[in-house]
Amino acid sequence: MPVILLTRLVVHYCQKKYKILWEINIKFSNILGLIYFFKQPKKTLKLVSQTFFE
Repeated sequence: MPVILLTRLVVHYCQKKYKILWEINIKFSNILGLIYFFKQPKKTLKLVSQTFFE
């Protein structure tokens, strides 16, 4: 799974969860999503799969 796609899913999850809609926050979330993914890949994947199958 490409990292960019995963990052978009993390951002989408953040938007859904916290109603982040501004462009700057989306870019910031991209960076945070990547950092979070590299620190906790298993937790991130679990989060993404939960988002998918909600």
